[in-house]
Amino acid sequence: SKREDPEQMQSAAIPLQDAPIPLFRLIVELGMAASGSEAKRLMQQGGVTLDGEKVTDIAAAFDRSRKACYVLRVGKLKHRKIAVE
Repeated sequence: SKREDPEQMQSAAIPLQDAPIPLFRLIVELGMAASGSEAKRLMQQGGVTLDGEKVTDIAAAFDRSRKACYVLRVGKLKHRKIAVE
């Protein structure tokens, strides 16, 4: 209710690869949106944050090489801790 991340959130592990992937595609792969167009709409409306920063650009890419753990938030109720392996 205070826009804080929940203490226990689901985690997802994704493989470390050289090339970044579009963030909207990652949202769909994690099951946080039903389709790519829904994920893009959520991003444009300001409903997606990655590590506490809003992502509104639908062309944004998820760069796995920056660090080992991320927190992705989609809407009010969907949170994932993403571990890069």
